[in-house]
Amino acid sequence: DFTEALCCKQKPTLLQSSALPTMDHQRRLDALRRFLHFSEEELHLLLHALDNATVAGESSAGPRFRCLTPVDCAKEAFARFYQSSWTAGFAPLRHPWMVDREDYLFGLQVKMRMDNDGSVPKGHEHTLERVQFAHFLRRVLDRVRPADMPAQRRCLEWDSGSYSRHYFNKHCDFFDVVTYMGDGHTEMRENEKKRDYFVDIHLADRVIPADSTGMVVCSQIFEHLRQPQVAMQQLFRLVAPGGYIAWSAPLFSEIHGAPQDYWRFTPSGAQVLAEDAGFVVLDLYTPGRLQETAGYLLGLTAPYWRSESILEDSSSTWPLQVYMLLQ
Repeated sequence: DFTEALCCKQKPTLLQSSALPTMDHQRRLDALRRFLHFSEEELHLLLHALDNATVAGESSAGPRFRCLTPVDCAKEAFARFYQSSWTAGFAPLRHPWMVDREDYLFGLQVKMRMDNDGSVPKGHEHTLERVQFAHFLRRVLDRVRPADMPAQRRCLEWDSGSYSRHYFNKHCDFFDVVTYMGDGHTEMRENEKKRDYFVDIHLADRVIPADSTGMVVCSQIFEHLRQPQVAMQQLFRLVAPGGYIAWSAPLFSEIHGAPQDYWRFTPSGAQVLAEDAGFVVLDLYTPGRLQETAGYLLGLTAPYWRSESILEDSSSTWPLQVYMLLQ
């Protein structure tokens, strides 16, 4: 098991299992149950699933590495369980953005949707980046008072004014909406309540007046823009002096076209993008660590985590998203 090519020149000293305290079958099961925080019934169901799982044979299971200590074997067990879970169809748990009717969390999702007060889009109550963005907008509210808004008390948001109306109803008198209708399409429709801009943001100067907006909510837009520098310059042009932008974009995300998906943003990259356009970055919020980001991408959605785990600004090198307040 320990050839020089596989491991090392000198054969490691093997830990004899006889040196460990003996454990009968029930004690082993109890140890597993406690580690997983399972009830007896849940453990029984797990073992039944494992007993009936289809896994790869030894020849196709991929490399396996012999472990020598209890901790090493716990780590190797995680690696093997992870790989076998994909083969057996246990992983991923679900898509991070969607819960279908067959999902055992579907009932919880229905309840969360019923309890939703509008802080996140309907149907996205479990979506981690939506929960984080809602928390970020509450941070913005703590910092930006209605009296801080410029004279142009207009909010601007993509596709829907739901965030603007929920969070900034005291900041804005009008809730304008930007909708992408295809390359080159530019149109503005106006009524007594709002303006609807049908435009590619790269061409905003054709229909959106300069200095016309006091608060822009720009969430999950910039990864889809072919020229983010041009788009940020357009935002700087249309925001009134003293106005604000609540901005977010992914660092880690599935490729998702709407209609295209071009970019991911690090915190430093997002900050430079904004500053080069002329903005001051008032708040750079990057919550989450590797534990939450990796788990979320595999389907451990927001209900699995304590609020402080997914919302605390940990300054980690593994944030799922980047959020900025610009002026």
